[in-house]
Amino acid sequence: MKKVIVRIVIVLVILLLLSAGVFAALQFFRPGKKLPGTWTMNVDLTDEVVKTADDWLGNAILGNKVSLRDHTDGLLLPVYFEIAEDGTCSTYIRQEDYDALADESYTAFADAMNELLTMRLKDAGVEADAAKLDEYVKNAVGSDTAEYLKANAPSIMPEYENVFMIYSKEGTYMIEKETITIDGTVYDYLVNDTTLMLHDVTTGENKVYARVNE
Repeated sequence: MKKVIVRIVIVLVILLLLSAGVFAALQFFRPGKKLPGTWTMNVDLTDEVVKTADDWLGNAILGNKVSLRDHTDGLLLPVYFEIAEDGTCSTYIRQEDYDALADESYTAFADAMNELLTMRLKDAGVEADAAKLDEYVKNAVGSDTAEYLKANAPSIMPEYENVFMIYSKEGTYMIEKETITIDGTVYDYLVNDTTLMLHDVTTGENKVYARVNE
C-alpha cells in the first residue's frame, strides 16, 4: 500500500510540474503580443571565410595542418529585422557590423599565419617567440601580420555589396491568428519581450531573433 501511495504522489508531482512548465511556456510566448520593433539574428560566415583563407594558406603549408577555423569561435554577422506598425518590414545589415567582423576575421587569419610562420621557422631550426611574431613580420615587410594580409592576400570576406544585396530587403507582413505572412511566406510565430521565433510552414526553416533595445 505504501508503495502505491508513493507512486501516486510521484506521478502527481510530475504531472503538476509538466503542466506548470507548459503553462509557463504559453505565458512566455504569446502570439498576441505586439511585434513592431527592431530584431536581430546572426548569420554565420565562418565556412566562407575559412575556405578562402585556408586555400591561400595551403600554398605554403607543406604537410602541416593550419586552419583559420582553429583561431575563431565563429564569424557571425548581425542581420536586423525591422517591423513597423503600418504593416511594412525590412531586413538589413550595418556597415559598422561588417567592418567589425572583417577586423575579427583578419585577426584570426593573422593568428593562423603566425602559427604557420612558427612552424616554418622551427623547420629552419629557429625557435620563434610567438608573442613577437608580429614584430618579426613588421621588421620584414613593414606592417604587422593582419595589415600585411589585408593588403596582399586574397580578400577573405565576401564583398559588402554582395552581402547587403542578400540580406537587405523591404516588404510587408500580415498577422492572422498564430501565423504571420511576410512577402507571401507563411510562418508560425511565437514572441515575447526579448525573442521572436519564426517557423516557415513550407520549408521547416526556423529563425530566432532577439529584440534590439534602442
